[in-house]
This record gives sequence, structure tokens and C-alpha cells, in this order.
Amino acid sequence: MNFGVPITNDYLRKLKPYAGMSDAELTAKDRSKVALDQKDTFAHLAIERLEQLKKDYGLGVTTLCRIYNASGDQLTVNFNYSWRGYFHKDSPALTIENGQWTVFIHVQTKYIPRGSAGAVVYRTAERDDIFLGWQTPFHPSYYPACVAEVKEKNSQWWDSDSQERMLQRLYYGAADRCNVEGKGYKIDIQIGNSTTSFCVATIQKA
Repeated sequence: MNFGVPITNDYLRKLKPYAGMSDAELTAKDRSKVALDQKDTFAHLAIERLEQLKKDYGLGVTTLCRIYNASGDQLTVNFNYSWRGYFHKDSPALTIENGQWTVFIHVQTKYIPRGSAGAVVYRTAERDDIFLGWQTPFHPSYYPACVAEVKEKNSQWWDSDSQERMLQRLYYGAADRCNVEGKGYKIDIQIGNSTTSFCVATIQKA
């Protein structure tokens, strides 16, 4: 589920610095900047939805994912994946407009003590892929972790070997925050430190 007003060229033209500018004059960087300025406007609605989803799910390991699109353009889900657990109730929305939050929760399978580990891969307007992954362990003596990557479309990095590589990275080579830059984007993702943790990511134009 998404929250926020899409920040498009028409939205920008209502603002004094961009009044009267043509589509050719406005850039993804302009739309990204305005989206970042508006980031907190609808954040409370996104958090409220996550709290509702958690209440609906109940007890159990939960990763509460909140992703903000400030890329300057629409992001589209290429695919999502679960190593441990599943997406509860709301799967990731298929698209996120620039200036919107999207939210979903990823949870452990009931009565199976393996925690939550999953990922979403977003396709950008430039047709590159952004990987956002997380893992929230069942056992409290281990710590949640998250990973972001950006690669070219069809780079074949998501075959069976890379699926296992990314899972191993999440469990043994990742931390509670990851910042990456590539293909004209900056991605920041961070996760909490409990068996119910917020995982928050922002994708912006570099």
C-alpha cells in the first residue's frame, strides 16, 4: 500500500522555483529533490499502516518495511522473494510513484522458528534493478541486517547461485545499515535491532 502525492512535472510547476518550466527543462533530479523535501509529510500514515498490519499478524518475528521513492520517477516491482517467512496480507505494491511511501510486512511462518528473510527488486525508469533485502532472526542473540544493491537490467545476478549468495550476505556479511550509489541512484536502507524491526529505505537520484 502506498501513501503520498505523486510528485510529477505538473506538481513541480505549481512551485515557485519551477513555475513555467517545460517538461524538457525539468529533470528527474528536480523531482527527486522535491520528493526528498516532502519525505516526512505522509510518513505517519505509512507507520500507522505498518502498525495495523503487525496487529493483524500478531506475535512472531516481523520485519516492518517502509520504502520511500525519491528517484524522480516511478519504480516498478520486478519481483519479490522470500527465503524465510512470507509477505503478510499486503504484498509489495507493484508501482511506487515519486514522492510516495510504500509499506508491507514480512513475517515468520507460524510455528516455524526461522525468522524473516526476504527481498524486493525494483525496476527504475532507466531500466536498472535495485535490490532491497532484509533478515530478522528468530533468536534474539542474533541481529537483523539489510542490504541494497543496484545493477543493470538482465545482468543475470538473480540466478540460483546469486539467491544463495545474497542470503549468505544478509546473514554473514551485512549490518543494520547499508548505503550504496550506482546507475545514477543513491540508496539508503536501515533496520532495527529486535525480532520486530522497522526496515526503512530511501531511493533517490544521485
